[in-house]
Amino acid sequence: MSSHRLEGSGPCRAALHVAGPLFAALCLLTVTSVAAEPLLDVFPDSGLGTLGDPANQSRSVSRVYAPSTSLWKPEHPHQGQTRISESEVALARMEHEQRRPGGARVGSSSFQLRFGQGAQLWSIRGAFGEAIAPQWRPDPPTRDIIAPWMDEVFQIIGMNIRRHDSTKDVDQPGQPTHGHHYMIHQAGVYMQDGLDHPFWSPTPLVRTGPDHVTTLTWAQQARPDTPFVSRMLVYQRARNVGEGIVEMDHVIFNFGPDGLNRFNMPWGGVRLSALGQHRVAEGGTLNHYPGAFNPLFGGCEALNDDDICRMGVEDTDGWAVLSHDAGGNSPSMGIVFGHDRHLAANWQRRGSVWRWGDATTNEAEGIADYDWRNLKVTTLIRTVNVAPGTAFASRYYLVFGTRSRVQSLIENHRLVDRVDYGPRNFNDRTGRVLTWAFDGDNVRRTAPATADFATYARPVRHAVPLFQMRHADGTRYVVTEPDLLAPGRHAHAGQVTIERFLGYGIRDSRRDDTPRPSVSLADVVETHEPSDADTNDNVRVFIP
Repeated sequence: MSSHRLEGSGPCRAALHVAGPLFAALCLLTVTSVAAEPLLDVFPDSGLGTLGDPANQSRSVSRVYAPSTSLWKPEHPHQGQTRISESEVALARMEHEQRRPGGARVGSSSFQLRFGQGAQLWSIRGAFGEAIAPQWRPDPPTRDIIAPWMDEVFQIIGMNIRRHDSTKDVDQPGQPTHGHHYMIHQAGVYMQDGLDHPFWSPTPLVRTGPDHVTTLTWAQQARPDTPFVSRMLVYQRARNVGEGIVEMDHVIFNFGPDGLNRFNMPWGGVRLSALGQHRVAEGGTLNHYPGAFNPLFGGCEALNDDDICRMGVEDTDGWAVLSHDAGGNSPSMGIVFGHDRHLAANWQRRGSVWRWGDATTNEAEGIADYDWRNLKVTTLIRTVNVAPGTAFASRYYLVFGTRSRVQSLIENHRLVDRVDYGPRNFNDRTGRVLTWAFDGDNVRRTAPATADFATYARPVRHAVPLFQMRHADGTRYVVTEPDLLAPGRHAHAGQVTIERFLGYGIRDSRRDDTPRPSVSLADVVETHEPSDADTNDNVRVFIP
Protein backbone atom coordinates (compact mmCIF):
# COMPACT_ATOMS: atom_id res chain seq x y z
CA MET A 1 0.00 0.00 0.00
CA SER A 2 1.77 3.15 -1.16
CA SER A 3 1.01 6.41 0.53
CA HIS A 4 1.56 10.04 -0.28
CA ARG A 5 1.77 13.15 1.84
CA LEU A 6 -0.72 15.83 0.91
CA GLU A 7 -1.14 19.38 2.09
CA GLY A 8 -4.20 21.49 1.57
CA SER A 9 -4.05 24.57 -0.54
CA GLY A 10 -4.53 28.02 0.92
CA PRO A 11 -4.80 28.19 4.74
CA CYS A 12 -5.56 24.47 5.14
CA ARG A 13 -2.60 22.38 6.36
CA ALA A 14 -2.94 18.70 7.29
CA ALA A 15 -0.92 15.53 6.76
CA LEU A 16 -3.12 12.92 5.07
CA HIS A 17 -2.59 9.78 3.04
CA VAL A 18 -3.89 8.49 -0.27
CA ALA A 19 -3.61 4.72 -0.63
CA GLY A 20 -4.44 3.31 -4.03
CA PRO A 21 -7.47 3.97 -6.21
CA LEU A 22 -10.09 3.28 -3.54
CA PHE A 23 -9.08 6.14 -1.27
CA ALA A 24 -10.03 9.78 -1.45
CA ALA A 25 -8.41 12.39 0.76
CA LEU A 26 -9.43 15.81 1.98
CA CYS A 27 -7.36 18.33 3.89
CA LEU A 28 -9.00 17.72 7.25
CA LEU A 29 -8.11 18.09 10.91
CA THR A 30 -11.43 18.73 12.61
CA VAL A 31 -14.93 19.00 11.26
CA THR A 32 -17.74 21.12 12.61
CA SER A 33 -20.96 19.33 13.49
CA VAL A 34 -23.45 18.59 10.74
CA ALA A 35 -27.16 18.16 11.30
CA ALA A 36 -28.03 14.50 10.83
CA GLU A 37 -31.46 15.11 9.31
CA PRO A 38 -30.54 15.27 5.59
CA LEU A 39 -28.20 12.30 5.94
CA LEU A 40 -30.95 10.11 7.39
CA ASP A 41 -33.83 11.26 5.19
CA VAL A 42 -34.13 7.97 3.30
CA PHE A 43 -37.21 6.15 4.61
CA PRO A 44 -40.51 5.72 2.75
CA ASP A 45 -43.65 6.86 4.53
CA SER A 46 -46.06 4.19 5.80
CA GLY A 47 -48.94 6.63 6.28
CA LEU A 48 -49.29 5.54 9.91
CA GLY A 49 -49.47 8.51 12.25
CA THR A 50 -49.17 8.69 16.01
CA LEU A 51 -51.80 6.55 17.72
CA GLY A 52 -53.62 6.80 21.02
CA ASP A 53 -54.47 9.49 23.54
CA PRO A 54 -51.27 11.19 24.79
CA ALA A 55 -52.80 11.31 28.25
CA ASN A 56 -52.86 7.51 28.36
CA GLN A 57 -49.28 6.82 27.29
CA SER A 58 -45.77 8.14 27.70
CA ARG A 59 -42.92 7.70 25.22
CA SER A 60 -39.25 8.48 25.71
CA VAL A 61 -35.81 7.83 24.22
CA SER A 62 -32.47 8.20 25.97
CA ARG A 63 -28.78 7.83 25.07
CA VAL A 64 -27.88 7.52 28.76
CA TYR A 65 -27.13 3.93 29.77
CA ALA A 66 -29.48 2.33 32.29
CA PRO A 67 -29.17 -1.38 33.24
CA SER A 68 -31.78 -3.64 31.71
CA THR A 69 -32.01 -5.75 34.93
CA SER A 70 -31.93 -8.83 32.66
CA LEU A 71 -29.50 -11.69 33.27
CA TRP A 72 -27.02 -12.44 30.49
CA LYS A 73 -24.49 -15.20 29.92
CA PRO A 74 -21.64 -12.82 28.89
CA GLU A 75 -21.93 -11.20 32.31
CA HIS A 76 -21.75 -14.62 34.03
CA PRO A 77 -19.05 -16.50 32.08
CA HIS A 78 -17.37 -19.67 33.21
CA GLN A 79 -14.09 -19.39 35.07
CA GLY A 80 -11.29 -17.99 32.95
CA GLN A 81 -13.53 -16.41 30.32
CA THR A 82 -13.84 -12.71 29.59
CA ARG A 83 -16.67 -10.92 31.36
CA ILE A 84 -18.56 -8.63 28.98
CA SER A 85 -21.02 -6.11 30.38
CA GLU A 86 -24.19 -4.98 28.66
CA SER A 87 -22.98 -1.42 29.23
CA GLU A 88 -20.44 -2.00 26.44
CA VAL A 89 -23.08 -2.71 23.80
CA ALA A 90 -25.62 -0.06 24.87
CA LEU A 91 -26.32 2.79 22.44
CA ALA A 92 -29.89 4.01 23.04
CA ARG A 93 -33.06 3.09 24.92
CA MET A 94 -36.73 3.49 23.94
CA GLU A 95 -39.46 3.24 26.60
CA HIS A 96 -43.22 3.15 26.34
CA GLU A 97 -45.74 3.09 29.16
CA GLN A 98 -49.39 2.46 28.36
CA ARG A 99 -52.06 3.56 30.84
CA ARG A 100 -55.79 3.22 31.16
CA PRO A 101 -57.98 6.31 31.61
CA GLY A 102 -57.43 7.18 35.23
CA GLY A 103 -53.73 6.32 35.19
CA ALA A 104 -53.52 2.56 35.83
CA ARG A 105 -50.51 1.07 34.00
CA VAL A 106 -51.15 -1.50 31.26
CA GLY A 107 -48.13 -3.74 31.66
CA SER A 108 -48.80 -5.94 28.63
CA SER A 109 -48.63 -2.96 26.24
CA SER A 110 -45.64 -1.30 27.93
CA PHE A 111 -42.10 -2.08 26.81
CA GLN A 112 -38.44 -1.13 26.75
CA LEU A 113 -36.28 -1.52 23.63
CA ARG A 114 -32.51 -1.23 23.84
CA PHE A 115 -30.38 -0.59 20.76
CA GLY A 116 -26.77 -1.69 20.47
CA GLN A 117 -23.62 -0.23 18.95
CA GLY A 118 -24.60 -1.76 15.61
CA ALA A 119 -28.19 -0.45 16.08
CA GLN A 120 -29.31 -4.04 16.75
CA LEU A 121 -32.15 -4.67 19.22
CA TRP A 122 -30.20 -6.38 22.01
CA SER A 123 -32.87 -6.17 24.73
CA ILE A 124 -36.67 -6.23 24.58
CA ARG A 125 -38.39 -6.08 27.96
CA GLY A 126 -42.13 -6.32 28.56
CA ALA A 127 -44.60 -7.97 30.88
CA PHE A 128 -43.08 -11.28 29.73
CA GLY A 129 -39.65 -10.29 31.10
CA GLU A 130 -36.57 -10.20 28.88
CA ALA A 131 -37.33 -11.43 25.36
CA ILE A 132 -33.84 -11.47 23.83
CA ALA A 133 -31.85 -14.69 24.30
CA PRO A 134 -29.17 -14.73 27.03
CA GLN A 135 -26.32 -14.87 24.46
CA TRP A 136 -25.26 -18.41 25.42
CA ARG A 137 -23.18 -19.23 22.32
CA PRO A 138 -20.21 -21.51 23.08
CA ASP A 139 -17.41 -22.38 20.71
CA PRO A 140 -15.79 -25.36 22.45
CA PRO A 141 -13.10 -25.80 23.45
CA THR A 142 -11.83 -22.27 22.96
CA ARG A 143 -14.53 -19.97 24.31
CA ASP A 144 -17.84 -20.05 26.14
CA ILE A 145 -19.19 -16.89 24.49
CA ILE A 146 -18.57 -16.18 20.77
CA ALA A 147 -21.33 -13.71 19.86
CA PRO A 148 -22.24 -11.34 22.70
CA TRP A 149 -25.26 -9.41 21.42
CA MET A 150 -24.10 -10.01 17.82
CA ASP A 151 -26.18 -12.95 16.63
CA GLU A 152 -29.16 -13.78 18.84
CA VAL A 153 -30.62 -10.28 18.57
CA PHE A 154 -33.01 -8.51 16.18
CA GLN A 155 -31.01 -7.26 13.19
CA ILE A 156 -30.69 -7.22 9.40
CA ILE A 157 -28.49 -9.86 7.75
CA GLY A 158 -27.34 -9.78 4.11
CA MET A 159 -25.67 -12.50 2.05
CA ASN A 160 -24.19 -13.28 -1.32
CA ILE A 161 -25.28 -16.90 -1.67
CA ARG A 162 -22.88 -17.85 -4.48
CA ARG A 163 -19.87 -16.62 -2.53
CA HIS A 164 -21.12 -18.11 0.72
CA ASP A 165 -20.05 -21.67 1.53
CA SER A 166 -22.77 -23.71 -0.17
CA THR A 167 -22.48 -26.49 2.42
CA LYS A 168 -24.02 -24.09 4.91
CA ASP A 169 -27.09 -23.30 2.87
CA VAL A 170 -29.25 -25.87 1.13
CA ASP A 171 -31.06 -23.25 -0.94
CA GLN A 172 -28.16 -23.41 -3.43
CA PRO A 173 -27.44 -27.17 -3.86
CA GLY A 174 -24.72 -28.02 -6.29
CA GLN A 175 -22.99 -24.64 -6.13
CA PRO A 176 -19.19 -24.67 -5.75
CA THR A 177 -17.99 -24.75 -2.16
CA HIS A 178 -15.67 -21.82 -1.50
CA GLY A 179 -15.13 -22.66 2.16
CA HIS A 180 -15.86 -19.13 3.33
CA HIS A 181 -18.79 -17.26 4.75
CA TYR A 182 -20.38 -14.25 3.10
CA MET A 183 -22.80 -13.23 5.80
CA ILE A 184 -23.07 -9.59 6.85
CA HIS A 185 -24.41 -8.86 10.34
CA GLN A 186 -25.83 -5.48 11.22
CA ALA A 187 -24.80 -6.21 14.82
CA GLY A 188 -21.13 -7.13 14.48
CA VAL A 189 -18.42 -9.78 14.29
CA TYR A 190 -18.17 -13.16 16.04
CA MET A 191 -15.42 -13.48 18.65
CA GLN A 192 -13.48 -16.13 16.74
CA ASP A 193 -10.16 -16.50 14.93
CA GLY A 194 -8.22 -14.50 17.50
CA LEU A 195 -10.81 -11.76 18.03
CA ASP A 196 -11.07 -11.80 21.82
CA HIS A 197 -13.23 -8.73 22.42
CA PRO A 198 -16.55 -7.68 20.88
CA PHE A 199 -16.44 -5.66 17.69
CA TRP A 200 -19.87 -4.26 17.03
CA SER A 201 -20.56 -2.68 13.65
CA PRO A 202 -19.70 1.03 13.57
CA THR A 203 -22.68 3.38 13.67
CA PRO A 204 -21.47 6.86 12.73
CA LEU A 205 -24.93 8.46 12.61
CA VAL A 206 -27.43 8.39 15.47
CA ARG A 207 -30.49 10.62 15.75
CA THR A 208 -33.05 10.31 18.52
CA GLY A 209 -36.33 11.95 19.49
CA PRO A 210 -39.08 11.16 21.99
CA ASP A 211 -40.58 8.60 19.61
CA HIS A 212 -37.70 7.31 17.45
CA VAL A 213 -34.14 6.03 17.21
CA THR A 214 -32.66 6.54 13.72
CA THR A 215 -29.21 5.27 12.74
CA LEU A 216 -26.77 4.54 9.93
CA THR A 217 -24.51 1.50 10.44
CA TRP A 218 -21.65 0.06 8.42
CA ALA A 219 -22.61 -3.61 8.88
CA GLN A 220 -19.73 -6.08 9.17
CA GLN A 221 -18.98 -9.54 7.85
CA ALA A 222 -19.96 -11.82 10.75
CA ARG A 223 -16.95 -14.16 10.48
CA PRO A 224 -13.55 -12.61 11.18
CA ASP A 225 -11.72 -15.22 9.06
CA THR A 226 -13.63 -14.51 5.85
CA PRO A 227 -11.68 -12.98 2.94
CA PHE A 228 -14.73 -10.91 2.00
CA VAL A 229 -15.34 -7.36 3.18
CA SER A 230 -18.68 -5.71 3.75
CA ARG A 231 -19.95 -2.89 1.59
CA MET A 232 -23.43 -2.82 3.13
CA LEU A 233 -24.79 0.23 4.92
CA VAL A 234 -27.91 -0.22 7.02
CA TYR A 235 -30.19 2.73 7.72
CA GLN A 236 -32.67 1.95 10.50
CA ARG A 237 -35.56 3.89 11.99
CA ALA A 238 -37.44 2.49 14.98
CA ARG A 239 -40.56 4.61 15.57
CA ASN A 240 -42.87 4.26 18.55
CA VAL A 241 -46.24 5.06 16.99
CA GLY A 242 -48.15 4.48 20.24
CA GLU A 243 -50.57 1.95 21.71
CA GLY A 244 -47.78 -0.68 21.85
CA ILE A 245 -46.76 -0.58 18.14
CA VAL A 246 -43.19 -0.03 16.91
CA GLU A 247 -42.53 0.60 13.22
CA MET A 248 -39.16 -0.79 12.08
CA ASP A 249 -37.89 0.68 8.78
CA HIS A 250 -34.65 -0.27 7.06
CA VAL A 251 -32.86 0.94 3.96
CA ILE A 252 -29.85 -1.06 2.77
CA PHE A 253 -27.29 0.51 0.45
CA ASN A 254 -24.85 -1.79 -1.37
CA PHE A 255 -21.75 0.23 -2.27
CA GLY A 256 -19.56 -2.74 -3.15
CA PRO A 257 -18.85 -4.81 -6.28
CA ASP A 258 -20.81 -7.90 -5.18
CA GLY A 259 -24.54 -8.30 -5.51
CA LEU A 260 -26.49 -9.19 -2.37
CA ASN A 261 -29.28 -11.69 -2.89
CA ARG A 262 -30.59 -13.11 0.36
CA PHE A 263 -31.62 -11.25 3.50
CA ASN A 264 -33.09 -11.81 6.92
CA MET A 265 -35.46 -8.85 7.41
CA PRO A 266 -35.38 -9.28 10.33
CA TRP A 267 -33.29 -12.03 11.83
CA GLY A 268 -34.33 -12.41 15.45
CA GLY A 269 -35.40 -14.64 18.26
CA VAL A 270 -36.74 -14.73 21.78
CA ARG A 271 -36.21 -16.58 25.03
CA LEU A 272 -38.25 -19.75 25.21
CA SER A 273 -38.73 -19.05 28.91
CA ALA A 274 -40.33 -15.65 28.12
CA LEU A 275 -42.14 -16.06 24.77
CA GLY A 276 -42.09 -19.78 24.07
CA GLN A 277 -45.55 -20.02 22.44
CA HIS A 278 -45.39 -19.35 18.69
CA ARG A 279 -48.51 -18.89 16.57
CA VAL A 280 -48.93 -17.99 12.91
CA ALA A 281 -52.01 -16.18 11.63
CA GLU A 282 -53.65 -18.24 8.87
CA GLY A 283 -57.07 -17.65 7.40
CA GLY A 284 -58.19 -15.56 10.37
CA THR A 285 -57.06 -18.06 13.03
CA LEU A 286 -53.90 -18.36 15.11
CA ASN A 287 -52.30 -21.78 14.78
CA HIS A 288 -49.65 -23.00 17.20
CA TYR A 289 -46.43 -24.17 15.52
CA PRO A 290 -43.50 -25.64 17.45
CA GLY A 291 -40.37 -26.82 15.68
CA ALA A 292 -36.64 -27.43 16.13
CA PHE A 293 -34.01 -25.14 14.62
CA ASN A 294 -31.25 -26.80 12.62
CA PRO A 295 -29.02 -24.29 10.82
CA LEU A 296 -27.09 -26.87 8.79
CA PHE A 297 -29.91 -28.83 7.21
CA GLY A 298 -32.58 -26.60 5.78
CA GLY A 299 -32.81 -24.37 8.82
CA CYS A 300 -35.29 -26.51 10.73
CA GLU A 301 -36.51 -30.00 11.40
CA ALA A 302 -39.86 -31.39 12.49
CA LEU A 303 -40.42 -32.53 16.03
CA ASN A 304 -42.95 -35.02 14.70
CA ASP A 305 -44.83 -35.72 11.50
CA ASP A 306 -47.35 -32.94 12.14
CA ASP A 307 -44.80 -30.17 12.83
CA ILE A 308 -43.24 -27.73 10.39
CA CYS A 309 -40.96 -24.78 10.99
CA ARG A 310 -41.09 -22.64 7.84
CA MET A 311 -43.94 -21.28 5.74
CA GLY A 312 -44.21 -19.14 2.65
CA VAL A 313 -45.59 -15.79 3.71
CA GLU A 314 -48.35 -16.13 1.09
CA ASP A 315 -49.67 -19.07 3.12
CA THR A 316 -50.07 -16.80 6.15
CA ASP A 317 -52.07 -13.69 7.05
CA GLY A 318 -48.80 -11.74 7.18
CA TRP A 319 -48.03 -11.93 10.87
CA ALA A 320 -47.13 -14.15 13.81
CA VAL A 321 -47.29 -13.77 17.58
CA LEU A 322 -45.05 -14.97 20.40
CA SER A 323 -46.69 -15.39 23.81
CA HIS A 324 -45.64 -16.25 27.33
CA ASP A 325 -48.26 -19.00 27.64
CA ALA A 326 -51.29 -20.44 25.83
CA GLY A 327 -53.91 -18.07 27.22
CA GLY A 328 -55.48 -15.26 25.20
CA ASN A 329 -54.50 -12.74 27.89
CA SER A 330 -50.88 -13.88 27.87
CA PRO A 331 -48.26 -11.11 27.50
CA SER A 332 -47.24 -11.24 23.85
CA MET A 333 -45.19 -9.69 21.06
CA GLY A 334 -46.51 -9.71 17.50
CA ILE A 335 -44.26 -9.56 14.43
CA VAL A 336 -45.92 -8.22 11.28
CA PHE A 337 -43.94 -9.25 8.18
CA GLY A 338 -46.60 -8.67 5.51
CA HIS A 339 -47.14 -10.39 2.17
CA ASP A 340 -45.11 -10.80 -1.00
CA ARG A 341 -46.32 -7.79 -2.95
CA HIS A 342 -43.72 -7.90 -5.74
CA LEU A 343 -43.39 -11.49 -6.87
CA ALA A 344 -43.63 -10.37 -10.50
CA ALA A 345 -40.66 -8.01 -10.14
CA ASN A 346 -37.40 -9.13 -11.70
CA TRP A 347 -35.50 -8.32 -8.49
CA GLN A 348 -37.50 -10.77 -6.32
CA ARG A 349 -36.11 -14.22 -7.02
CA ARG A 350 -38.66 -16.25 -5.06
CA GLY A 351 -41.33 -15.98 -2.39
CA SER A 352 -40.43 -14.88 1.13
CA VAL A 353 -40.35 -17.37 4.00
CA TRP A 354 -41.32 -17.06 7.66
CA ARG A 355 -39.05 -19.41 9.61
CA TRP A 356 -38.87 -20.39 13.29
CA GLY A 357 -37.53 -23.06 15.59
CA ASP A 358 -36.22 -23.86 19.07
CA ALA A 359 -32.42 -23.70 19.03
CA THR A 360 -31.89 -26.10 21.93
CA THR A 361 -33.33 -29.04 23.79
CA ASN A 362 -31.11 -28.81 26.86
CA GLU A 363 -33.40 -26.90 29.22
CA ALA A 364 -33.50 -28.62 32.61
CA GLU A 365 -35.18 -28.03 35.93
CA GLY A 366 -33.25 -25.75 38.22
CA ILE A 367 -31.05 -24.16 35.52
CA ALA A 368 -31.18 -20.35 35.37
CA ASP A 369 -32.77 -19.00 32.20
CA TYR A 370 -29.47 -17.37 31.15
CA ASP A 371 -27.37 -20.54 31.58
CA TRP A 372 -28.50 -22.47 28.48
CA ARG A 373 -29.23 -21.64 24.84
CA ASN A 374 -32.63 -20.24 25.66
CA LEU A 375 -33.67 -19.26 22.14
CA LYS A 376 -36.57 -19.59 19.73
CA VAL A 377 -35.46 -18.36 16.31
CA THR A 378 -37.90 -16.25 14.30
CA THR A 379 -36.91 -14.70 11.00
CA LEU A 380 -38.26 -13.48 7.67
CA ILE A 381 -36.17 -14.56 4.68
CA ARG A 382 -36.38 -12.34 1.60
CA THR A 383 -34.66 -13.65 -1.54
CA VAL A 384 -34.21 -10.42 -3.48
CA ASN A 385 -31.43 -8.93 -5.57
CA VAL A 386 -29.74 -5.73 -4.41
CA ALA A 387 -27.27 -4.89 -7.15
CA PRO A 388 -24.05 -2.95 -6.61
CA GLY A 389 -24.71 0.76 -6.26
CA THR A 390 -28.39 0.41 -5.33
CA ALA A 391 -30.60 0.77 -2.26
CA PHE A 392 -33.40 -1.42 -0.92
CA ALA A 393 -36.09 -0.64 1.68
CA SER A 394 -37.96 -2.99 4.01
CA ARG A 395 -40.42 -2.57 6.88
CA TYR A 396 -41.89 -4.70 9.67
CA TYR A 397 -43.77 -4.05 12.93
CA LEU A 398 -43.43 -5.17 16.53
CA VAL A 399 -46.68 -5.10 18.51
CA PHE A 400 -46.95 -5.46 22.31
CA GLY A 401 -49.98 -6.42 24.36
CA THR A 402 -52.04 -9.43 25.33
CA ARG A 403 -52.38 -11.91 22.48
CA SER A 404 -55.93 -10.82 21.76
CA ARG A 405 -54.99 -7.12 21.85
CA VAL A 406 -52.02 -7.72 19.52
CA GLN A 407 -54.41 -9.20 16.98
CA SER A 408 -56.82 -6.25 17.33
CA LEU A 409 -54.06 -3.68 16.88
CA ILE A 410 -52.73 -5.41 13.77
CA GLU A 411 -56.16 -5.65 12.18
CA ASN A 412 -57.56 -2.26 13.24
CA HIS A 413 -54.54 -0.32 12.00
CA ARG A 414 -54.04 -2.41 8.84
CA LEU A 415 -50.42 -3.09 9.71
CA VAL A 416 -50.09 -5.96 7.23
CA ASP A 417 -51.03 -3.62 4.40
CA ARG A 418 -48.47 -1.07 5.57
CA VAL A 419 -45.58 -3.50 5.31
CA ASP A 420 -43.70 -3.06 2.05
CA TYR A 421 -40.26 -3.65 0.56
CA GLY A 422 -38.41 -2.97 -2.67
CA PRO A 423 -35.75 -0.88 -4.42
CA ARG A 424 -35.35 2.67 -3.14
CA ASN A 425 -34.24 5.14 -5.78
CA PHE A 426 -33.01 8.63 -4.91
CA ASN A 427 -33.01 11.44 -7.45
CA ASP A 428 -31.14 14.36 -5.92
CA ARG A 429 -30.87 16.56 -8.99
CA THR A 430 -32.82 19.37 -7.37
CA GLY A 431 -31.40 19.37 -3.86
CA ARG A 432 -30.38 17.39 -0.81
CA VAL A 433 -26.68 17.95 -1.09
CA LEU A 434 -24.31 18.99 1.69
CA THR A 435 -22.10 21.97 0.88
CA TRP A 436 -18.68 22.28 2.51
CA ALA A 437 -15.98 24.95 2.82
CA PHE A 438 -12.42 24.98 4.13
CA ASP A 439 -11.99 27.22 7.17
CA GLY A 440 -8.43 27.11 8.43
CA ASP A 441 -7.96 23.62 9.80
CA ASN A 442 -11.66 22.88 9.67
CA VAL A 443 -14.17 21.77 7.10
CA ARG A 444 -17.56 23.25 7.84
CA ARG A 445 -21.04 23.26 6.41
CA THR A 446 -21.74 26.43 4.54
CA ALA A 447 -24.10 28.02 2.04
CA PRO A 448 -23.69 26.93 -1.60
CA ALA A 449 -22.42 30.35 -2.63
CA THR A 450 -19.36 30.03 -0.40
CA ALA A 451 -18.77 26.27 -0.68
CA ASP A 452 -15.63 24.60 -2.01
CA PHE A 453 -17.39 21.31 -2.74
CA ALA A 454 -20.57 19.39 -2.00
CA THR A 455 -21.66 15.81 -1.39
CA TYR A 456 -24.92 13.98 -1.84
CA ALA A 457 -26.85 13.58 1.39
CA ARG A 458 -28.54 10.38 0.23
CA PRO A 459 -27.33 7.21 -1.52
CA VAL A 460 -27.97 8.05 -5.16
CA ARG A 461 -27.36 5.29 -7.65
CA HIS A 462 -23.72 4.14 -7.83
CA ALA A 463 -22.63 6.58 -5.13
CA VAL A 464 -19.89 5.75 -2.65
CA PRO A 465 -19.96 6.88 0.98
CA LEU A 466 -17.37 9.21 2.45
CA PHE A 467 -16.19 8.56 6.00
CA GLN A 468 -13.96 10.61 8.22
CA MET A 469 -11.60 8.16 9.94
CA ARG A 470 -9.01 8.53 12.67
CA HIS A 471 -6.07 6.16 12.94
CA ALA A 472 -4.54 5.27 16.31
CA ASP A 473 -1.57 7.50 15.46
CA GLY A 474 -3.94 10.49 15.33
CA THR A 475 -3.96 10.87 11.55
CA ARG A 476 -7.33 11.70 10.04
CA TYR A 477 -8.54 10.55 6.65
CA VAL A 478 -11.54 10.92 4.42
CA VAL A 479 -12.01 7.59 2.66
CA THR A 480 -14.53 5.75 0.57
CA GLU A 481 -13.43 2.25 1.65
CA PRO A 482 -12.87 2.54 5.41
CA ASP A 483 -11.70 -1.03 5.99
CA LEU A 484 -8.66 -0.51 3.76
CA LEU A 485 -7.11 1.51 6.59
CA ALA A 486 -7.03 -1.70 8.65
CA PRO A 487 -4.61 -4.64 8.39
CA GLY A 488 -6.37 -7.60 6.88
CA ARG A 489 -8.88 -5.30 5.13
CA HIS A 490 -11.31 -5.55 8.08
CA ALA A 491 -12.11 -2.76 10.51
CA HIS A 492 -11.91 -5.08 13.51
CA ALA A 493 -8.30 -5.94 12.62
CA GLY A 494 -6.94 -2.39 12.74
CA GLN A 495 -6.74 0.62 14.99
CA VAL A 496 -9.15 2.92 13.20
CA THR A 497 -12.30 4.70 14.25
CA ILE A 498 -15.06 6.13 12.10
CA GLU A 499 -15.53 9.65 13.41
CA ARG A 500 -18.31 10.68 11.11
CA PHE A 501 -20.15 10.21 7.84
CA LEU A 502 -19.96 13.01 5.25
CA GLY A 503 -22.37 11.93 2.53
CA TYR A 504 -21.72 10.47 -0.91
CA GLY A 505 -19.66 11.04 -4.04
CA ILE A 506 -19.67 9.41 -7.49
CA ARG A 507 -16.79 7.45 -8.97
CA ASP A 508 -15.44 8.69 -12.29
CA SER A 509 -16.00 5.21 -13.69
CA ARG A 510 -19.75 5.53 -13.05
CA ARG A 511 -22.16 7.76 -14.88
CA ASP A 512 -23.06 10.84 -12.87
CA ASP A 513 -26.82 11.40 -13.17
CA THR A 514 -26.71 15.01 -12.01
CA PRO A 515 -26.23 18.03 -14.29
CA ARG A 516 -24.06 19.76 -11.65
CA PRO A 517 -20.38 20.24 -12.47
CA SER A 518 -18.15 18.05 -10.33
CA VAL A 519 -14.55 17.80 -9.18
CA SER A 520 -12.40 14.92 -7.99
CA LEU A 521 -11.85 14.87 -4.26
CA ALA A 522 -8.15 14.39 -4.92
CA ASP A 523 -8.15 17.75 -6.73
CA VAL A 524 -9.39 19.61 -3.66
CA VAL A 525 -5.88 19.38 -2.20
CA GLU A 526 -2.44 19.73 -3.75
CA THR A 527 -0.51 16.48 -4.21
CA HIS A 528 3.24 16.98 -3.70
CA GLU A 529 4.11 13.51 -4.93
CA PRO A 530 2.55 11.84 -7.99
CA SER A 531 -0.33 9.58 -7.06
CA ASP A 532 -0.55 6.01 -8.32
CA ALA A 533 -4.35 6.18 -8.11
CA ASP A 534 -6.33 5.23 -11.16
CA THR A 535 -7.71 8.56 -12.31
CA ASN A 536 -10.72 6.80 -13.79
CA ASP A 537 -11.69 5.59 -10.33
CA ASN A 538 -11.44 8.88 -8.49
CA VAL A 539 -14.41 9.91 -6.39
CA ARG A 540 -16.13 13.02 -7.63
CA VAL A 541 -17.98 15.59 -5.57
CA PHE A 542 -19.97 18.59 -6.69
CA ILE A 543 -18.92 22.12 -7.41
CA PRO A 544 -22.06 23.87 -6.12
